[in-house]
Amino acid sequence: MPDGAERMRNTARPSAGLQDFSDAITALTATVHDCTSADFRTNALAILGRNLAFDSAIWGSAAIGGLAGRPGFVFREVTLLNLVDTAFADAQTAAAVDPQLLAVLGNPGTSIAYSIGPDAPEQLRTLTAEHQIGHIMSTASFDSALGIATGLVLFRSPAAAPFEPSATAYVQAMFPHLMRCWTENQIESLSRSMLASAGTPRRAAVSRAGLVSAAEAEFVALIRIEWPGWSGPQPPEAITALLAEPDASNYVGEHIVLKARHALDVSLLLARERVAADALSPREREVAALCAGGHSYREIASHLGIAPTTARNHIAAVHRRLGVSRNSEISAALATAA
Repeated sequence: MPDGAERMRNTARPSAGLQDFSDAITALTATVHDCTSADFRTNALAILGRNLAFDSAIWGSAAIGGLAGRPGFVFREVTLLNLVDTAFADAQTAAAVDPQLLAVLGNPGTSIAYSIGPDAPEQLRTLTAEHQIGHIMSTASFDSALGIATGLVLFRSPAAAPFEPSATAYVQAMFPHLMRCWTENQIESLSRSMLASAGTPRRAAVSRAGLVSAAEAEFVALIRIEWPGWSGPQPPEAITALLAEPDASNYVGEHIVLKARHALDVSLLLARERVAADALSPREREVAALCAGGHSYREIASHLGIAPTTARNHIAAVHRRLGVSRNSEISAALATAA
C-alpha cells in the first residue's frame, strides 16, 4: 500500500462529535463548488478522514448484473485512495466473492463493518492480503431504475484495530451528504465547463445617468481589449449608444460583444469575447439554426422561400464562417454566441 502524504493513518482519534460532524458537512458543501469532478471524491475522502482513521478507500459506481457481454459487477467512475492501480480490477473480483457485499447492497445507506478472518473465501483473503487490507467498512446506495449501485468502501490494514461502532455510525450519517454533494458537484462542474466553453458573460451595472457604478474585474478587462486604456466612470460612446436601445440590441465590436438589460434606474451590461458565430449575417444565422435542427438544404429552402441552390450556398458560407465541416457541429458553434 502506498505511503503518501494523503494517507489516512490509523492514529488514535476521538469519536466525531456534533461540531466535528457539522464542520465536515460545511467543508464538504464548500468542496462542491471549489473542486472539479475529477478531484471531488479525493478531497471529500480527506474531509471524511479528519474524524475517522482509515488507510485506503474505493469510492465508485457499478452496474449490478453487468453489461452486455460482461456479467457480474462492472465498475465505473472509480476513485482509488492509497491503492495501486491493480486494485481496480481486484475490487471487481473480490466483489463477486465477498458475501458481506450482498448484505451492504441489501441495506442501502447502512454502513457495515467487518474483518477479513480465516473463514472468509480464500480468493477474498488472497486479494485483501495483497493490498494489506484487514478490516473493511462498506456503505452503498442502489438505484433500482438504472441498476446502478454507488458504494464507499474504507479499509484498515491487518495490524490496525477493527472499525469501531462509532466510526460505522459516523460514516452512515455522512454517506447521504457525500452522495448529495457528489451529485451536485458533477452537475455544477459540467455547467461550469459548458459556460466556459460558451464564453461566460461578464457583468457591469450602469446607472441611467450613464455611469458605470459596479463592474466585475473580468468585465473591465474585456472592455479594455476593445478600448485600450479605458477607465470609468463614463462608458465608451458605443456603450452609451447601446444603453439607449431596447433590451434586444447588441453591440458587436472587433473583439467583444455587448448586451444590455434594462431595469428601473439601472442597466445590466453583459460582455463576452467575440466568436466566429458573431460574424454570421441575419440570413446565415437563420440557415445555421435550421441546419442545427437537422433540416436538409431542400427543407431550408422551402422554409425560407429561397431556391435550393441559394440554400446550399448559405450552408457553405455558414460552414466556412464557423470553421466546421458538418451540420452536426453547428449547434455547438452557435452556443458560443448565445
